[in-house]
Amino acid sequence: MYTFSSIESQIRVLGDYAFMLRDYELALPNYRLLSTDYKLGKSWKCYAGAQGITYFMLDKSRKDAEYCMESAFTTYLKLGSSGQQNVTRCGLWWTEMLKAREQYKEAAGVYFRIFNEEPS
Repeated sequence: MYTFSSIESQIRVLGDYAFMLRDYELALPNYRLLSTDYKLGKSWKCYAGAQGITYFMLDKSRKDAEYCMESAFTTYLKLGSSGQQNVTRCGLWWTEMLKAREQYKEAAGVYFRIFNEEPS
């Protein structure tokens, strides 16, 4: 739906470059804008957990980062088998965020959710 020359793609490239250069203050508003555009356009495959990762990198509110990752994760789950790759990718990023904060129990819970299993 979004070609490389579209405004959304150009904003994504700007956000990704800012993120790679560790300018998280610039990356965050770009990702926030994109997530809103993608949601409104119902382009779920483009919707990304990058906003939550940026919050994490900025060491902003844990609540905001958790909300963003949960939102992305559940959106990908709703896509079914077509979103499974994104569920896995988003879940792995999320667990790494939690492990970096020494929240191992929560990280284990996300691992179980990735594979749609119940802890024993």
